Amino acid sequence: MKTVAQLLEDNSASVSSAAVTLSHSLVTLLSSQLYRSPIKAIEELVVNSYDADATECRVHIPGLSKIKSNNSVIVFDNGIGMDQDQLVDLWAIGRSGKRDDAREKRLSRTQIGKFGIGKLASYAVAHKLTYLTKGRDGRIRGATVDFRSFAAITSDEAVDVELPIYAISDAGEFLRLLAQQELLSAIEVSVDQLLSTETWTMAFLEDLKDDAQALKSGRVRWVLSTAMPLVSDFKIQFNKEWLESSKLKGSKIAEFTPAEISERRLENLNASTSDSWRIENDKLVSDLFPTGIDGNVRVFERSLRGKSEDLERSHGFFLKVNGRLINEHDPLFGLEPLSHATFNRMNAEICIDDLDPYLLSSREEIEDSAAKKSVLVLLQQIFAEARTRKESHDKEKFDKEKTKREPVRSYIEPRLVERPVADFLIASQGLDEGSEADDEWFYIKPGTGEQLEDTLNDLYSGKQREYSYQYEAAGSSNRVVQFDITGKTFYLNTDHEYIAANYDEASSRSLLEDFATSEALLEVYLRESDITPHVVGEVLERRDALFRGLARDHAGSLVSVARELNDSVADQYDLEVALVRAARALGFVAKHIAGAGEPDGLARLSAYPTSDAIITLEAKSSTGTPSLSAIDFAGLDSHREAYEAHGCLLIAPSYPGASLGDESEVAKRAKSKGISCWTVDQLAQFVLAAEARHITADDIVKIVTTKFAPADVSSAIRDFLSRPLGDKTKLYRAIVYELEKIQGRLKATRRTFDTLAARLIDHEGLETVEFEDVKNAVIDMAGASKGALQISQNNIIILTSIDELRRRLNGLLNDRVKSRSLGLFRKDNGE
Repeated sequence: MKTVAQLLEDNSASVSSAAVTLSHSLVTLLSSQLYRSPIKAIEELVVNSYDADATECRVHIPGLSKIKSNNSVIVFDNGIGMDQDQLVDLWAIGRSGKRDDAREKRLSRTQIGKFGIGKLASYAVAHKLTYLTKGRDGRIRGATVDFRSFAAITSDEAVDVELPIYAISDAGEFLRLLAQQELLSAIEVSVDQLLSTETWTMAFLEDLKDDAQALKSGRVRWVLSTAMPLVSDFKIQFNKEWLESSKLKGSKIAEFTPAEISERRLENLNASTSDSWRIENDKLVSDLFPTGIDGNVRVFERSLRGKSEDLERSHGFFLKVNGRLINEHDPLFGLEPLSHATFNRMNAEICIDDLDPYLLSSREEIEDSAAKKSVLVLLQQIFAEARTRKESHDKEKFDKEKTKREPVRSYIEPRLVERPVADFLIASQGLDEGSEADDEWFYIKPGTGEQLEDTLNDLYSGKQREYSYQYEAAGSSNRVVQFDITGKTFYLNTDHEYIAANYDEASSRSLLEDFATSEALLEVYLRESDITPHVVGEVLERRDALFRGLARDHAGSLVSVARELNDSVADQYDLEVALVRAARALGFVAKHIAGAGEPDGLARLSAYPTSDAIITLEAKSSTGTPSLSAIDFAGLDSHREAYEAHGCLLIAPSYPGASLGDESEVAKRAKSKGISCWTVDQLAQFVLAAEARHITADDIVKIVTTKFAPADVSSAIRDFLSRPLGDKTKLYRAIVYELEKIQGRLKATRRTFDTLAARLIDHEGLETVEFEDVKNAVIDMAGASKGALQISQNNIIILTSIDELRRRLNGLLNDRVKSRSLGLFRKDNGE
């Protein structure tokens, strides 16, 4: 079976040539950087059809899942075609003849092609690209470029490659040969159609590459349907299926004509313009517009913004004078930005023939006049009508939620989450093709392709989605949250300073999740309001810096204090502050002093009935191990003596001579001066374990005043942290668990300390629990329960549900609990 290129060569009547000029650097750009996505090749060919004023474009991709190298990708259009000179000019790399004055005068559309490099996108799919075209002179011509011809170019100097231009000798016979190869039936055109159609162009991609396998049917269909504007006469057929613009998939929620605006809007028009506005013959008429203003305003469920704006916009106002659009590139027609939630859904075609005398020579602008001012007021009122109708529709739809039972009722309107997210996705379609899409998103992970289309359908369905929240360590420099729209999950970064500062308490996590949700949606709202991505990024970056600063300003969680210690090892000033905060976290009254001749900080333990204990705090920062002279044990000793302190706690990243043990100079001087040498990491470990192991300031004082050499301090810390956990949280949780298990059972049997203790010894980690431990724990819980749990002699009395008991005891349990609300937003109600 011959290729189209071979058929073209065998059936030509005459041959001329065009010179394609390329350099090595351009070939490199072509092959690996400019057009990395095979789908871009198809899209660029469709754009060429649009630029040729075609009313239809037919695309055929063979096999899709099993493309063979001898198959052909075909793109056909009924546009203006090319004559000899235009076919030669087609291969001028780096410039486009599309915008030549003579050509543009023949076309009704503004041209998209500008640089003359879109044809190079075909390299991503095939080795050969053949154009067949029928120009206005009725002749069929063709040319084939084999991209492999450029492979031999090694220098960076421009090289001319001769490209034959063929003229077909017998058009009917040649087209019948194409038909025999089933190339015409693939795009549902016949030989007779091609002979009778005045002009057309076909592009054939042959000798397909392996990358053509990426041309998945659903993905190509989706890209082409989103590239179609709502108001164009440009149709696309894909593999014998005529595609409908994705914008038409959403239903209309409002439709009216200018004459159907409310009485209130009509009164506003008259009051604002002093023109006599009235309704006559189903048109809006005034003294300035006696012929009348007609048209159609539609508001859709889905946003009309999106990829097709590369071709032609679908949203906003479309003002027509005598059938001609006069504001092709200005959807607002000079108005101030309106509510984008409505404006991006509105398609308003307004016909005002009486504006003809006011049109300027460009036929795209109107001279300043009373008529123009009246039109602006009219458009404002039309938009207000559209917005009112949209909001009434939304309210009526959401009000139905009030009739539902609590477990299935939604409390968060779709206009706050699902709808703006869906609009955001539509407006962003295509940014993942051939660009660094990740640079565009701050918090959002949008998803792509068919998966994205399913997500859009889900978002626009009106059903309440259930969202999950997961906590993951994503790195301290990464975002506070990532919103996976397709996966319906918010990922909170536990390494972020703000999350770390508030993560310890389980009761704080609902607030963190609400914060993360609103922060991710803020990006959506900003983008919905037409704020450019880089401005959105700058704003959110500053907010992120603010959150980090706030976390450092009042860092209270043990996790954030420990992290601050480890993150400050190389900065003297930050390490001093981190040391003082760590002392406070361990139970000291501590203050930062610093300055020449002063310790970095002072920590006081106010003990009763014994006397107070005071220790000095000293920090030695370093990118590695500080030198012996930098530690200055004599100076540290003088600081301790000056404040009559009982000991000195010194922290450093590590100490010199560690391998020598007690024989190191550090060990000798530490013992001599009574300086307790801790590493930064050891103190951070103590902070992290403070609550679980019930570590107090007194425990620190005991080590600081008795252990000095680094090895001795390490041994003491290791012994302390290896002791069995004394965390009562496990006991509290086990007690509630057992109380829940027996709730509603053995109703005539009292709940006593004895029966509870007997059940608790079966819990892992509580095998050695004593009766007094259980009793004291229940007494603690009763005191914290605000009356929900009471004790009468040896009996335990519960006066509320177990869920409410958990909520009231959350300070002791430190666990996620069920919300009192049964809303649908959080999956599994946030458990």
